[in-house]
Amino acid sequence: MNVEKIKSGDIVIPGDVLGVIEEFIPDNGTYEDNGLILANTIGVVAKDMRTKRISVIPKNKPIALSKGAIVLGKVNDAKKQLVDLRIGRIDSEEGSTELHTPVTGTLHISCVSESYTENMIDAYRIGDIVKAHIVDDKRLPCYISTVGREFGCILARCTKCGALLKRKGRSTLKCTDCENIERRKISDDYLSI
Repeated sequence: MNVEKIKSGDIVIPGDVLGVIEEFIPDNGTYEDNGLILANTIGVVAKDMRTKRISVIPKNKPIALSKGAIVLGKVNDAKKQLVDLRIGRIDSEEGSTELHTPVTGTLHISCVSESYTENMIDAYRIGDIVKAHIVDDKRLPCYISTVGREFGCILARCTKCGALLKRKGRSTLKCTDCENIERRKISDDYLSI
């Protein structure tokens, strides 16, 4: 969307640019990044020209992307140092929320586990279901971590034949069909959720 054309009543999605910090004060449903004011939720823009505040009123129930919330998602993209997780469920103090429109979380290699991880492919692969927690909720995509025994891969399929992988050790999984062995950062909850 063109920043000059954003007006009260427009529907926006997370990451849409609403204005600049010189014009408005970011309010509910927004955040500031390098001088730009961006939408933090799906909703309707509300500009208060008197107080110079801009906000986004959630279209639906607001998503509880709060630091410390536990999330479940599917690995959508895996690079050497980063993994993008399509978050489908958020567990917070308010309860569990299934997301009809997934939100992206980013996992950096430094936040995989307590021990050294050389390459993200040693921890996660595309299609893995992962349990993580949010460590930074100020930006979208939010930053997540799988440090801790309760966090990590909870379901994985063989990269050779697609069959379910069964836990073999602390960081190894074995294919039930072709007996292929693969490494992952495995949660204590593997195959139990």
